Amino acid sequence: MENPKSKPAAATSTDAISSSYKKYEIRHRLPNPKIAALLVIDMQNYFSAMAEPIFPNILTTIRLCRAASIPVIFTRHAHASASDNPILNEWWNGDIILDGTHAAGLISDLDREDADEVIRKNTYSAFRNTRLEDCLKEKGVEEVIVTGVMTNICCETTAREAFVRGYRVFFSTDATATVDLELHEATLKNLAYGFAYLVDCKRLGEISAMEKIGQPCNNSEVVDLEDDRKARIDPQLEIVEPVIGMKFSSVEETYQFYVNYATKVGFTVRKQYHKKKKNGIVSRASFCCSKEGFRQVNKRKEFDHYTRPISRTGCEASLACLLGKNGQYRVVSFKGNHNHDLGKMKMKRTMDVDMNISNAQKVHDADSSRTSFRATMGLINKEVDGREGTGFVDKDYINYVPIEKKARIEKGEVEALVQYFEKKQRDNSSIFYALQLNEDNMVASIFWTDTRSVYDYECFGDVICFDTTYRSNELGRPFTPFFGVNHHKQSAMFGAALLYDETIESLKWLFNTFLSVMSKKQPKTILTNQSSTIAKAICDVFPETQHRLCVWHIFRSAAKTLSHVFHGQNQFVQDFSSCLFDYENEDDWLLAWQKMLDKYALTDNKWLTYLFELREKWAIVYGRHAFTADMKSTQCSESMNEVLKKYLRPDYDILQFLQQYDRFLADRRCEEMVADFKMNHTTPILPMDTEMLLHVVDIYTPTVFKLFEKEYMNILSCSTFKIGKFDGVSEYKVLVHGSSCHWLVKYEASTQTVTCSCMKFTSTGILCSHALKVLDRKNVKKLPASYILKRWTRDARASNDQTLNVCEKSTGERYNHLCRKFYQITSLAAEHEKLFEHASQTFVQLLKDLEEMKKNFFCGK
Repeated sequence: MENPKSKPAAATSTDAISSSYKKYEIRHRLPNPKIAALLVIDMQNYFSAMAEPIFPNILTTIRLCRAASIPVIFTRHAHASASDNPILNEWWNGDIILDGTHAAGLISDLDREDADEVIRKNTYSAFRNTRLEDCLKEKGVEEVIVTGVMTNICCETTAREAFVRGYRVFFSTDATATVDLELHEATLKNLAYGFAYLVDCKRLGEISAMEKIGQPCNNSEVVDLEDDRKARIDPQLEIVEPVIGMKFSSVEETYQFYVNYATKVGFTVRKQYHKKKKNGIVSRASFCCSKEGFRQVNKRKEFDHYTRPISRTGCEASLACLLGKNGQYRVVSFKGNHNHDLGKMKMKRTMDVDMNISNAQKVHDADSSRTSFRATMGLINKEVDGREGTGFVDKDYINYVPIEKKARIEKGEVEALVQYFEKKQRDNSSIFYALQLNEDNMVASIFWTDTRSVYDYECFGDVICFDTTYRSNELGRPFTPFFGVNHHKQSAMFGAALLYDETIESLKWLFNTFLSVMSKKQPKTILTNQSSTIAKAICDVFPETQHRLCVWHIFRSAAKTLSHVFHGQNQFVQDFSSCLFDYENEDDWLLAWQKMLDKYALTDNKWLTYLFELREKWAIVYGRHAFTADMKSTQCSESMNEVLKKYLRPDYDILQFLQQYDRFLADRRCEEMVADFKMNHTTPILPMDTEMLLHVVDIYTPTVFKLFEKEYMNILSCSTFKIGKFDGVSEYKVLVHGSSCHWLVKYEASTQTVTCSCMKFTSTGILCSHALKVLDRKNVKKLPASYILKRWTRDARASNDQTLNVCEKSTGERYNHLCRKFYQITSLAAEHEKLFEHASQTFVQLLKDLEEMKKNFFCGK
């Protein structure tokens, strides 16, 4: 293709373009956002000079379309070789864009999202030999908006072919460019006369604004906002802000507009006040932020005790409307300031918003969730007011699902696995996967994770669970997840594997791969099912890690191996459970174990004899020195097993299996997001206003605060007796009412160091009631900083000031370390467009600085 770098870029702003094409523009129309898609043609590095003048308009068009929920599709022109389009290669004298080169890549500053499709083409039309039309049909698209480069070649050819294929075409006048203005205007004349409606950023902004205030667009003519109803639109976020004087046809329309505004800004709305006339018509209405006012106390019930967190902060943000003589409701009051933090962009999905799902998507989702044909059709019929509105008949539905399944299954599992992960990597470069091949060149294991999981491991990877029993638990595949708990005590996924070959070599490969991705950071403790193979691999790969056995698996094995006593009328289950959980003194535990063996005539049982030899890996009395992040191993594996069964089924093919795991992963992360949202917008109720509780309530997450609160309230049942003082360390004996046990607590006043023989803080990271009793006795009113683990705090994900010494390590380790650090930056920058723009500009400058440094290194400077 003719190199645009050798040509001056076209000035295609509306000021530069003459009005000569206007006489051909005899038809006017705006796109219907419900059936439209935006095509961004060939905004690649090869055309960067040509695209520079229109780049702001391209970004504006993309953002306006996103605001109106119009899907965005990018195309990329690239050739696998010179021979894949000989005539084009001949026409441009061999100057074509080869795939894999820098020139073939999309311009980095484009406003792309993970969900956006990218179509590669090797000719002028984006429809020829591509999946563009399939993509448009899947999205229910009937109209296309064409932008990009070059106006008179790829953009025009794509627009013409879209028209011929039956699509209504809209062509941008100020977001397209070519080598000179004459060619640009010639295309506009031609398309306006016979193929397309012409639009620009201003006219697309009108439809975007109408969508924001809940008004449908009349697609037979241009829609203009009334003067007395014009809204202030934030040019950065494109948020329609309420203004006094705006008019609406009903109270519900006013309310819905305010809800839409609130959703984008980051708060929720409550209906505050309605005043009605005698005829029942609302004459005045007001709506407020859900944090308006304060919780009312029922004075008649003085001892009422609330446990639900407080969400109200006395916020005064509100909107009020008044019924006018013309029957419209006019905004008469608007207060936009809030006295609390607004929700982050990624948290807004936790708020009440209207969501539209296409019928095709419902068919797909119903198949994924195994919903019956009759139930799915009934749901769709109800939502579209009858069978006529579905757009398809029963036969179409019946044909749709099996064809899709068949196409995915026939690829073969190994090939499907590789293709699946390669596509994931193309769509999201943060995905990592690795394959292990055996001596027959067959896949023995596969491990995969992503940057978010790696970052989760950096924050919460002190304890991990690794379980290889999911195949035996009827999940159908040798699925082995790595997981732990986050600061809300929810499951945090660090990675997953399909372990087809459970040998020591395969396990060591898997563990080494896991460690290499996690920058060699070893966990403090790893919980696994009982397996000598796993134990040997852990010993070799995790030498610094405490290995504990999952008690839930031991309990399940006991139910099978000792079924003759386990399911009988005796108390064996209770006695066995006590040996698993109840004892804190080793001598008492040994006595109880032997008593159980004698009572049920199990002294010679080989399984129990072998289990006794492993007692230091599973008995609580031997495991108090190991940090487990308060993960009750039985609950941990049992709950994970039950949750996974809801997502992963034996009859799934490999792609369904992986897709359902992605859904499971997304749901887990959504749960954390909801917990973060509640944490940031509510305050736990304190059982008493003590300085200690007031101190930690703003430090711990609500879930962990409840655990601390329970320990703190238990000090009321504790009694302390001073034993003595030795070398500046005071020793106390702590007794608990109703218990025959006592605990030894040591306290050093100079350092505010406290230790307890129960070792609860060592194993869980939360101080026990015995230690808190001594601190209370010593008049320590705030929890010492050394007993606040960051992993349990609200700021658990905040950047750590400590920098790992990775400069002298391998390139891969330095790369992984930087990925984790940059994940924190990108997560924060994505929450707000201004943050995003600042980060993007900083990245560009950083890249230039690094390239300059690299050049100097190679030049010997």
